[in-house]
Amino acid sequence: MRILNLQSVGLGAVFYDGIGVNEPYVIKVGEKLKDGRGYETRVEVTRIEDEDEWYKVYTSDGHFRIFPA
Repeated sequence: MRILNLQSVGLGAVFYDGIGVNEPYVIKVGEKLKDGRGYETRVEVTRIEDEDEWYKVYTSDGHFRIFPA
């Protein structure tokens, strides 16, 4: 099975002028990650792997991020 995107439930706080707004955080293969203000970064998601209790998200900068399942 290949995972193409993830969407959080309650993990997507975005801050505008110091005020936090709870938005779903969506991660898609082939798209850029967003920072805490909702702006795109230069880092693109290359693949997502399903581990036991988390997802491992690999990015174009050679790093990976861990997200809870």
